Amino acid sequence: NNSTKALEYVDQAVKLNPNEQLAYMNRSDIYGQLNSYDNAAQDLILATTVGKTATTPISKLVEMSDYHFDPVMNALQRSIDAAPRSGMLYYMRASIAMRHFRYGQAIKCYKTIIANQLYEDEGIYYNAALCQFNLQQYGDALANVNKALELKGDNPDSYVLKARIVRYMDDGKKIDEAL
Repeated sequence: NNSTKALEYVDQAVKLNPNEQLAYMNRSDIYGQLNSYDNAAQDLILATTVGKTATTPISKLVEMSDYHFDPVMNALQRSIDAAPRSGMLYYMRASIAMRHFRYGQAIKCYKTIIANQLYEDEGIYYNAALCQFNLQQYGDALANVNKALELKGDNPDSYVLKARIVRYMDDGKKIDEAL
């Protein structure tokens, strides 16, 4: 089988240079061809930790989640278990969960990032608020969107989300606050 032989060669490339992002991405492609999606996802996660930019492997991981959600999420969880202080891993897992409308999973990751101060960025609070809004947790959503606005007060999306939250709080009784 050509894929099996190719896997042997790319394994050798990884052993010779474990800091080569392209080797992990190529090995991920081969694992995908072999229907070994857990390994494919794990290599994309590894590729985010080496090289100059994590954009391409993250994009490929997100794309893979559209067809192989569980293996991607399992690989991310294994990576989190191995590096529990890596905010980026939680963020990737939360972003993928949100993409698939799994707001409960996403908010759990965002809460971990916030509670453990793994990453301080308005986007974390905005996304947490968006998840909580979709879960009808309006009080928590309002607190998080306010924190997002505190960190970056010039984001129009945060103001729109705040208006939506306030509109739905108390069955619309706070409409004046939304305006």
